[in-house]
Amino acid sequence: MKVSPSLYSSKSSTLKTVTLVKNTLAEYMHIDLKKISRKKLCDVRDDIAIIRENSELKIDMHIIDEAPEMWEKDIVDLNPDYVAFQYENIASIDSFLKMKKAIEDTCFTGIAITQKTRFSDIDDIINQCDYVLLMTTIPGESGGKFNKESLAWIKEFKNLYPAKRVHVDGGVNKKVADKLKSTNIDVLVSGSYIMSSNSMISSVLALKGLDDSSPVRKHMLDLKYIPTVEKDKTILESLSVIEKSQRGFCFVDVKLDNWGIITDGDIRRFYISNNKIADTRIAECTNFNPFTINIDCTLKDLNEKIINAKFNKKLKFAIVTRYNKPVGIIDLKNT
Repeated sequence: MKVSPSLYSSKSSTLKTVTLVKNTLAEYMHIDLKKISRKKLCDVRDDIAIIRENSELKIDMHIIDEAPEMWEKDIVDLNPDYVAFQYENIASIDSFLKMKKAIEDTCFTGIAITQKTRFSDIDDIINQCDYVLLMTTIPGESGGKFNKESLAWIKEFKNLYPAKRVHVDGGVNKKVADKLKSTNIDVLVSGSYIMSSNSMISSVLALKGLDDSSPVRKHMLDLKYIPTVEKDKTILESLSVIEKSQRGFCFVDVKLDNWGIITDGDIRRFYISNNKIADTRIAECTNFNPFTINIDCTLKDLNEKIINAKFNKKLKFAIVTRYNKPVGIIDLKNT
């Protein structure tokens, strides 16, 4: 399950919150919007700009406003990745479809529902939307409690709509996440559990079902499954290897002390700067100092090292080493 910390449950500044969240394994940032106002809209626009400029987190937005149709043009301007409208504020399926059409080129559109709503009453809307946000507490209120009725309700929804993408929001903590493991939920939205915790890293890992004391060796992909090229190969030859593996990178001379990695992004940046590729040897654009983590470290050690490294963008993978030699990778997008 992917994790979406709720931005406005944080007591810190948006920049500080984003800096902390981007260095966990969370993939999204959740934004609740209750009422539309020009001042609030300017604040939201600024917050989204901070998220975009300082991370690669996807933005999922929940519109709880009683007049959701007023948000059509603003959503296009704000450009979130996902936006869900609260069902109780939707006048009709026609009005929902009108809003969906107006923003469909901007983001995925969903419907947010509570346990008071019978699935059969909104079957047409569920089938038309891209995803459903299942609210297990009062929409827009942080700190609510998840109960056993909520679990049964979620299981019922997945039984009726097994192929529908589902986000769950409300009282989500480690205990709840453990119960939801078997339900095939796509995204867990969590506010106070993450934002009020002593360790945001540990909280996100817990929601993903990962013990932060777990050694990285248990989660790595072994070196034998990762492509390798020699540094005297050309960039075009390396691109062929990268394309074939579909991993976006390959190792360079792993048996030598001066080993490295090369990604498709490295090659792209090299070409932009130098305007040459064809016969260039990959040594010219290989990273011989990649981000690494020792095989005996834990997931918590890994995340703390990422934070201390202060990367501008979210790290996609880490090289696992033993005695300074690569033995595998940790895919941070899927861990």
